[in-house]
Amino acid sequence: MDTSIMDLVMIVIAIITIIGSFLFILHLIFKYSKIRKSIEVIKDVKVDLFKSLEESIKKNFFLIVLGLCLYFGVLYIVTGTVRIIHILPIAVCWVGISLIYYLKREVTAYVCKDGLLIHGFLYSWKEFKDVKIEKNYIMLTTSIQRIAIKREKDIEKILKNYLNRWKR
Repeated sequence: MDTSIMDLVMIVIAIITIIGSFLFILHLIFKYSKIRKSIEVIKDVKVDLFKSLEESIKKNFFLIVLGLCLYFGVLYIVTGTVRIIHILPIAVCWVGISLIYYLKREVTAYVCKDGLLIHGFLYSWKEFKDVKIEKNYIMLTTSIQRIAIKREKDIEKILKNYLNRWKR
């Protein structure tokens, strides 16, 4: 293929990706506003995103390492070498995600009768497998991630009440 055609293809792919991302964000905003109106909020809680990310990485460390090995293995098979330029996008993604989570450290989540609403996603009480109380956090564990909620007395009672209700 000619270089100018490749450049044109890459520009078209970039434009399609940007439009798709914009439409997806609009969909999430609409979905969040719809969910927020339809649920009964019991209590607002603070979720520490950076602590949640840190705990989720610890929980899924094996899967992350396996994914990276698979990425570099396929890359090595296809190209025959692994260069710094191949590592750079992954490093930029990790730094970017960590920076976003670090800068926007706390978000407001909502405790509802049906579950916990965070960023427009409703975690049902049935999804939580384990609850640990650490120094300043209540750690709720789902099958793939951990959610760090700032510890408060009334929140502990509310969470224990709803979690015990669903475990029976």
